[in-house]
Amino acid sequence: MEFVSKTIRRKDRIMDDGDALRLLREATFGVLSIPSEDGAYGVPITYAWDGGSRLYFHCAHKGRKLDLLAKKNQVSFCIVGKTKVLYELASMAYESLILEGTLETELSDEEKWHGLAVLINRFSDESQPGTKFIDERMFNRVKVMRMDVAVISGKCRREPEPSA
Repeated sequence: MEFVSKTIRRKDRIMDDGDALRLLREATFGVLSIPSEDGAYGVPITYAWDGGSRLYFHCAHKGRKLDLLAKKNQVSFCIVGKTKVLYELASMAYESLILEGTLETELSDEEKWHGLAVLINRFSDESQPGTKFIDERMFNRVKVMRMDVAVISGKCRREPEPSA
């Protein structure tokens, strides 16, 4: 996974690697963009990060997203963190990431169990591990997908410090 900033025009808005990793760890959903015959198909989706270079998603076994991914699995994933309108500046404070990579839809059973555990634990109370909810029925009902992240680009505008 490589952090890049060369495509960001405003160099003063580049998010540092630490803030990018924090946002990746703390956010709960983003928009997955998949190439389509009409340009791109974007779908909001929850995700879980494995702490390395992979994100896991879950979905139904059929649908437009999977049909498009069967044709081309190069994707981008956009995460937006905290935002605030800066009325006095007619602007916005924000933080966002764009991740680029490939999305694999056909995982081995072993990796599917792993991805499902990563997802469920991400959205479980720390005192109650979510993996206790995974059973054979759930395993067969959901599709688990893995995004192999090649590139991350982060951009932000921080709220100005109050003047004294």
